[in-house]
Amino acid sequence: MAKQRTAAKGVPAAESVGSGKPRRIADELRGLIITGRLDEGDLLGTEADLLERFEVSRPSLREALRILEAEGLISVARGVLGGVVVHRPDQRMTARAAALVLQSRSVSLADVFEASAVIEPAAARMVATSRGHQRAANELREIIIEQKRTVQDPFACTHAMIRFHTVIVNLAGNQTLILICEMLNEVIARAVADVLTRSQKETVSARRLTTRSHERLADLIDAGDGDGAQAHWNAHMNRLRRSLLGEQAGAVVDLARHL
Repeated sequence: MAKQRTAAKGVPAAESVGSGKPRRIADELRGLIITGRLDEGDLLGTEADLLERFEVSRPSLREALRILEAEGLISVARGVLGGVVVHRPDQRMTARAAALVLQSRSVSLADVFEASAVIEPAAARMVATSRGHQRAANELREIIIEQKRTVQDPFACTHAMIRFHTVIVNLAGNQTLILICEMLNEVIARAVADVLTRSQKETVSARRLTTRSHERLADLIDAGDGDGAQAHWNAHMNRLRRSLLGEQAGAVVDLARHL
């Protein structure tokens, strides 16, 4: 249930009437969202509330809301209990935008995966050569413990393996790389929708082999071996590409999967 917060407080009412008014309203509300003054699930209010606050016509307000809705920053719930609900920017939003451009350029899934295969080994090197490399190795080992605990459960074990990849990049600490990888992984995950289904057919021994590869990376990071960590993870990503994409490697990114 959306929590009530009076979004309009602190938002100056639009002052002039004209074709730019919807854009100015959208800019003001967008600013509140991206600066964190509005959070996921916050209720901006009803259309009547916003009309009163901004002192605009209904067409102007609706145009402003359409702008924000197209950007994925709000959703409009109709009806008596409806209202305008805030959504914080996330990887789904960047993935949709990226998918549009990638499809227009006929980019293949293999091309998208190769970007991850460049970033993750570099991130592994960054983690291994950081001052906190031993602490990072311990965090990765906690995920490995989860993989071993769930090795008989293909669904749970696969999720733990996916989390391992995410944490490698997060531990590198570069926010731009984190955002790019979140977007790439979202594109790949939606395109290869049957990855978890196919993982059900993977043998327990195959999952254990993957876990041993993860253990090797954690050991290299623990030892502060940046070159070794990068080389090992580069080889691991090459193997993963073959098993993950399979025959879909040449398929073009499809925006329809992100709508």
